[in-house]
Amino acid sequence: MGQSYYKYDTRALSFKYGTPEHKFYDYLIRKENYSRLKGLPIGQVDLTVRTVAKDIEVTEKVARRLIKQFIEDDFIELIKKANSKKESSIYILKTYAEKGTVEDTVEDTDRTQLNENIATIEDTKGHGLDTEKDTVEGTPKIDNINRIKNNIYSRVIDHLNEKASKSFKYTTKKTKSCIDARIREGFKEEDFLKVIDIKTKEWKDNPDMSKYLRPETLFGTKFESYLQQEVKQDQPEQQFKSLYGANRL
Repeated sequence: MGQSYYKYDTRALSFKYGTPEHKFYDYLIRKENYSRLKGLPIGQVDLTVRTVAKDIEVTEKVARRLIKQFIEDDFIELIKKANSKKESSIYILKTYAEKGTVEDTVEDTDRTQLNENIATIEDTKGHGLDTEKDTVEGTPKIDNINRIKNNIYSRVIDHLNEKASKSFKYTTKKTKSCIDARIREGFKEEDFLKVIDIKTKEWKDNPDMSKYLRPETLFGTKFESYLQQEVKQDQPEQQFKSLYGANRL
């Protein structure tokens, strides 16, 4: 048997730095190295929802969603399910391969292109294309598009809930409609995250405005104007810059 090694999945490069997806993939790489010291075969990791949530500092709901998403996106595969909540389930990273038999698991399209494909699919509605059966030339199949769209809805709303201390559901028809409308206009996933960061910084501590930290307001017709705003600085930071000079920081 040839020497084994781990191959980085370049699809992970499309994860925006600091997002739960980016943190989870980075965690998987470090976890895989650590798991070898515990005697697990190379390429395997042991995970529980609770430990993932604690280690990458997200809620257990987000941790559960990340594990499910990474299985669906073919980053990891469950090979041994835990018998109880106290036990760990065993997963294998799909980019693991035996030397000399490397399988390329990198997809032809990255997330940015998929976002563009989503907009293309949406634009075909009402123009004779049966999106349940057909595909647009050069785009993934409709079921894959729907899966990617659901992942975007989930990540965006999870980010909103975390930043604004809310509990919105990403499955709500109105919420999905607002996000779809902005995607059709050419906006990307990172734009939604930026708007959330900007407006929560501005509105969260304002009793009169915090109620507007909701999908239909944030992702509505004023979305682009929100996106052009600068993130409001905290008062201590403003005072610090005023005292020492921003150009010296």
